[in-house]
Amino acid sequence: MKQRRSRRCFFALDTIEIHQLIEQLLEKQGGIQLVVEKEQQKEQQLIGFATLYFTISTMKAARITLMNDFFLLEPYRDTEVEAELFLKCRSYTQEQGFAHMFWITSPQNKRAQHFFDKMDAVQGSWVNYTIV
Repeated sequence: MKQRRSRRCFFALDTIEIHQLIEQLLEKQGGIQLVVEKEQQKEQQLIGFATLYFTISTMKAARITLMNDFFLLEPYRDTEVEAELFLKCRSYTQEQGFAHMFWITSPQNKRAQHFFDKMDAVQGSWVNYTIV
């Protein structure tokens, strides 16, 4: 198999952007977990959470967030609580200077897809793979 090198990727980027990308790759920053709690009988009960992992898009030479584990207990789905958690993830991504946030959901999870559509998210066209 012959390998091809993409010239567009590096020649279209500014030298400063390339150096910033390399620095980001070397920093090994992890992520953040946002939680939603509700007071019940004078104790805080965890009702939902979302994890944002920090990574880099080499195609954009920019930091991005991967939203993983967006979860709420069943009674809090399709409520303002769900929207607030999602918007907090989005605002964190924007406020911290990340280029964008991305995530995947199951093709069968129509409820989640409907929610993300309501939140003005754009469905991508990439095909995801997994391997062990």
